[in-house]
Amino acid sequence: MIKIQAIQHDIKLDLSSSYVKKTIIKQSSKNAHVLNIGLYVKNSQITIEPSWDIKISTVKKDNHYVLSSDNISVSNNIISVTITEQMVACPGDEKCEIIITDGELVLISSTFLLYIEPNVNDGTAIESSDDFNSIEKVLEKIQEYEQEAKSIKDSIEEIYKTSPFEIVSKTQPSDQVVGGFWLKVVD
Repeated sequence: MIKIQAIQHDIKLDLSSSYVKKTIIKQSSKNAHVLNIGLYVKNSQITIEPSWDIKISTVKKDNHYVLSSDNISVSNNIISVTITEQMVACPGDEKCEIIITDGELVLISSTFLLYIEPNVNDGTAIESSDDFNSIEKVLEKIQEYEQEAKSIKDSIEEIYKTSPFEIVSKTQPSDQVVGGFWLKVVD
């Protein structure tokens, strides 16, 4: 039995040339493709320094951009880019660049192409937005804070029911102490 593994795509990216073959990847593939990119200048491989900050920038067919670095690793002088869900959300040609930053130096590679082959049957609507994943994470965090605030409110109300205090007034959002209470002891 053969174990399914990520498909490896080797790309020789010559920074002194603009010719690179197109890499074909199926739409909606998730963590199933890895671009192994070697950087060259006139057929001489560039040594990748540990101090370099490396990102991949892509523009999809729907004109949304993806800029990421958390899906990149470097080993044996090869930049490995795991293709993310956002990078393959929209079928069609996708232009890509590697961006290398080292202090004040910013080097942008020549453009290379991915072709995102459309699914035969997409099944469900695919969101294709460069901010969609970030928005989902923020909404999840807001829901967590909402639950925490409700829990604290419930605890305060429970304490209030059993305490010898009376709420005199609630502070307003414009007051210095936001969401506080002024209490007095009830005899």
